[in-house]
Amino acid sequence: MALLGALTLTAGCSSADDGPRRAYDPRPRSHQEVEKEVGDLSGKARDLTQVKGKVTEGGPVTHPCGTGGEKEKGLRSVRYVWSVYGVDHDTLGTGMRRLAEQLPANGWKVVKNGPNPHTKAKTPEVFAVHETTHTQLEASWMDASDGGENLINFSVYSRCFKDTDPR
Repeated sequence: MALLGALTLTAGCSSADDGPRRAYDPRPRSHQEVEKEVGDLSGKARDLTQVKGKVTEGGPVTHPCGTGGEKEKGLRSVRYVWSVYGVDHDTLGTGMRRLAEQLPANGWKVVKNGPNPHTKAKTPEVFAVHETTHTQLEASWMDASDGGENLINFSVYSRCFKDTDPR
């Protein structure tokens, strides 16, 4: 629960007596600009792992941000969820270690680097916030002992912004 609080504070949201309130004003930006930014940061994170496996298809996607009135104000965020797989267990473990070690030197603040309590193998997960863009990264090493395939799952997402080019 403390991690959730740390990520919430880092993302800039806080709660007050009158309900959730953003601690920042969402900047006007085009969704295309933010999609490119999130895609570029995702690619750099993959490069930091040095894992040369298969990568799931897809790309950054823009979604409404917030609830109720925020959606009506044209607030958006961009999320890019993908995985790297098709390599052995040890390669993924080394990739996760490299990611956690290299993120700070590449503009990220690591807010969690430790075991994933939701996996049998307690494989590592890394949560980080890009210090310039406030983009957030979650990387979880999923081990085949949990019933799936060996992979690193990434979720990279922007903070809310006011879309200057709504669809």
